[in-house]
Amino acid sequence: VVLKPATTEEVSQLLKHCNSRNLAVVPQGGRTGLVGGSVPVFDEVVISTSLMNKVINIDKVSGILVCQAGCVLEALDNQLAEHNLIMPLDLGAKGSCQIGGNVSTNAGGLRLLRYGSLHGSVLGVEAVLADGTIVDCLATLRKDNTGYDVKQLFIGSEGTLGIITAVAVAVPTRPQSVTVCFVACKSYSEVQETFSRARGNLGEILSACEFMDSKCMEMVQQKLGLVNPLGSDFPFYVLVEASGSNPVHDQEKVAAFVESALNDGIIEDGTLATEPSKIQQIWGLRERIAEAMMHDGIQRKVSILMCFNCPVFLIMQSCC
Repeated sequence: VVLKPATTEEVSQLLKHCNSRNLAVVPQGGRTGLVGGSVPVFDEVVISTSLMNKVINIDKVSGILVCQAGCVLEALDNQLAEHNLIMPLDLGAKGSCQIGGNVSTNAGGLRLLRYGSLHGSVLGVEAVLADGTIVDCLATLRKDNTGYDVKQLFIGSEGTLGIITAVAVAVPTRPQSVTVCFVACKSYSEVQETFSRARGNLGEILSACEFMDSKCMEMVQQKLGLVNPLGSDFPFYVLVEASGSNPVHDQEKVAAFVESALNDGIIEDGTLATEPSKIQQIWGLRERIAEAMMHDGIQRKVSILMCFNCPVFLIMQSCC
């Protein structure tokens, strides 16, 4: 049974009913999670938040978004763009994942390097406990040092404490310029050095740094027909994104970073992109790895992390 409430009150009534009859419940958002938390195991009642997709308020002066949990991440970002704002979270599954699920799983995403985790971005949460009790912590005050910070318990709780029905999120100003460079490295130690060099050279405009290995590149090329912008094969690739308010200044800093890394032998090759279409093509190489894996007929998920203290074989084992 799949139930689709449209309001917090309806969620409360459903949970109160299920709780009184000892009926197990599984909350579902966009069903893009990596750990199967939204997958029913037996005959649980499924409560989907897909109809809870209303934006309650956008405060463009304070930069605060209040919306229901079922709002799709990409739809929120598109709506915020009209107010020159941006979601602090970006995922490859942004076209179908929901903000309530993002908060419930404390999703990191591609912009974590710039904007931090949702523990810092989420200002308030409204949730419903298993017995139907509504917990209203939907505050929009940025500086709030009063009492216990109850909302933090729900961020990353994955539905074990209750179902998140609405959130208040601090949304930053949308960058006026975005520059992406895609570079190649011959060893994992060079990947680490590239990241360190990017942090040092790009500073405040560094917004993302992702890497992928040759197997991932081969897979997205063969399964999805994507093109390697460097034209040659290398053991590792690093995607660095810089975003700021001055296009000329930002592009010069990224170009200087790539040039210095090339001269010092840290990277083997690289390319820059400033046009939205080319930027999207480069990001597609990283974001669509999981999609390419599905073409083998096996459902796999990938989460590539950069660990400065772990050997590369441990890193890649965590991706399988």
